[in-house]
Amino acid sequence: MNCPKCNAPLEGNEAFCPSCGVFISQEAPMVPTINVEPSSDSTYNYTDTAPNMHVQATYSHQPGTVPAEIKKWNWGAFFFNIMWGIGNYSYLPLLCLIPIFNIVWIFVCGAKGNEWAWKSGKFNNVEDFLATQATWNRAGFVAFIVGIIFFVLYILVLISIFAVGASSYLYY
Repeated sequence: MNCPKCNAPLEGNEAFCPSCGVFISQEAPMVPTINVEPSSDSTYNYTDTAPNMHVQATYSHQPGTVPAEIKKWNWGAFFFNIMWGIGNYSYLPLLCLIPIFNIVWIFVCGAKGNEWAWKSGKFNNVEDFLATQATWNRAGFVAFIVGIIFFVLYILVLISIFAVGASSYLYY
């Protein structure tokens, strides 16, 4: 366990940090230790270990690159582009506020959104990222399908209105 203020290593049962003297609350959340080790193939291996927990996970990717499993279409970025961008600390989707340009840019957001969100640095590992984006994907896809259904219903209502109007015009 590490001190929440100065990040000095602690035994786990101290009431005060021996380095900075800050009070260590027993109810305070445990701060995991992250070890970063460069490997020979220019990737970095991140090992998270949480004290008093028997969990250890290792993630490996090159710094500054986007893992392959992230490069896919994002329905949340496509349909909820502005809200999605703000929520994922990626502000390029705000360009959707520009008239006419937004017609093309929503497709760019859907195609490149995952990469932008990953590069924002908000996520520690691919699993957390994919879990968060799965929620955005479901919401965006459902909204897209509902939008298509409403559009089809709108067209059917217009056709029926014009059909009734054209048939009543013949009787005058």
